[in-house]
Amino acid sequence: MWNVTSKVKETDKKIYKYGSDEVRSNLNLIRNIPDTGIKVSWVLDNYEVLNLQGKVQNDDLPKEGRIVELRATLSYEEIKEMYFLYARILPPKQTD
Repeated sequence: MWNVTSKVKETDKKIYKYGSDEVRSNLNLIRNIPDTGIKVSWVLDNYEVLNLQGKVQNDDLPKEGRIVELRATLSYEEIKEMYFLYARILPPKQTD
């Protein structure tokens, strides 16, 4: 039987790639998983560091960065599943 969980497991790399120890550039916060009918909606715990378009606002961050919680809600018809991901947003690399 087809269900959200099986489709998410097949495509989890598309979601989990956002769980990262080092993010310095924009993310692609996908809105759907192609060829599945699964929609993805996002809620973040810090919109000053990362916005819903995936744009990183990191110019004024301390060198240790900030952890941002990303909550992805995957929906298919009436079924919903929620995933929590974390990314450390760091300032841009310094060039000499």
